[in-house]
Amino acid sequence: MTSYYLAHGSPFRHEVRKWELSFEKRTGINLVNPFFDLGEEKVMVEHRARPTMKTANLIVNTDIRAVVGADGIIVLLEKEYPYIGSVWEMAVAYNEHLPIYVVAPKRCSHPFLMSFGAWRFESRRGLEWFLVKKK
Repeated sequence: MTSYYLAHGSPFRHEVRKWELSFEKRTGINLVNPFFDLGEEKVMVEHRARPTMKTANLIVNTDIRAVVGADGIIVLLEKEYPYIGSVWEMAVAYNEHLPIYVVAPKRCSHPFLMSFGAWRFESRRGLEWFLVKKK
């Protein structure tokens, strides 16, 4: 089964989770959500207390391993502020020569997104259509 790492900002994790579960049912494509599939403790630490260096390293290394172990990465850059973790995870995928799929309304022509060789989409619907067709 195809599996993509799903990079997105933590403030939107619940909304993204609903979409993710629906997407997986419709497409048969597995999405690895760092907030829900890589440990609930991560969310607790990030939102209720400042992580220690040990915890920060654990979170980052867990995410990096998940990106490297995936068939590619889906990066949701739909909000005005791109989240630091999502951008770094995209860089890891680029370094590993993994396919990068970015949903970035009104920013698809950003030089970094174009230079990274990312497939760029204005909407999640466009991304889904492309990935289903690609299967």
